[in-house]
Amino acid sequence: MLALCKTEAGFKPVFDSLCKGGDFRLVGAPPEAIPLDFSWWLLKCLRMINIHGRRIWDTWQKSTELIYSGAADPTAVQSHVLPLSEATEGFELNARRSGQAAAGASRIRI
Repeated sequence: MLALCKTEAGFKPVFDSLCKGGDFRLVGAPPEAIPLDFSWWLLKCLRMINIHGRRIWDTWQKSTELIYSGAADPTAVQSHVLPLSEATEGFELNARRSGQAAAGASRIRI
């Protein structure tokens, strides 16, 4: 499971969907502490990996290769396609939708 959530409401469905022995990859960190029942976490035998720095770069590089090769199609999660001249509006749009389930992603055309 790869989580890009920033709110407790966003993390709950992620945690609920993890199977026993599953991997949880956290990209960045939420702005506030999120309560977690460690007994539940330990009984599920989960592994969490925080992706930052070099790992973020590697993730973007691999994702780009998958998209350009046609092995992955991001259109199912895209909500908007904007020209570079509207990049600021795209970032503001994503910020307004932060924490919403299935908020989608905006793509900036360069």
